[in-house]
Amino acid sequence: MGQTVIRLGDQAELILDEPAAVSSTERALIVSEIVAREFSGTASRKPAIYTGSLPVRIGARIFRIYYQFKVKQVMNALTAYSEAIRHIENNPHLYDRRLARTAINVLRQCYRTELD
Repeated sequence: MGQTVIRLGDQAELILDEPAAVSSTERALIVSEIVAREFSGTASRKPAIYTGSLPVRIGARIFRIYYQFKVKQVMNALTAYSEAIRHIENNPHLYDRRLARTAINVLRQCYRTELD
């Protein structure tokens, strides 16, 4: 297991415990899924550490990714989606381009849904 820290602006950090078999190319989808999951059904998050796990299928195997979502100051869903999109777009060298596009589209759909 390796630990990866992803900063979402000044307001939050996402800490992932990933098995060695998970490559950074899949990480964009993992980030988008966690952010969407954490803000599903809530408009904002208070400062706290939210923990969870996410099953991820890679090839024929299924892995469980454990995460901590550290919110440093009150963060609304629109800010979280925007920061996750900005992180993925500003770090193209970290992600597979096709998967990053898919992750960004998922986050944009969450953003639009939140505005409705």
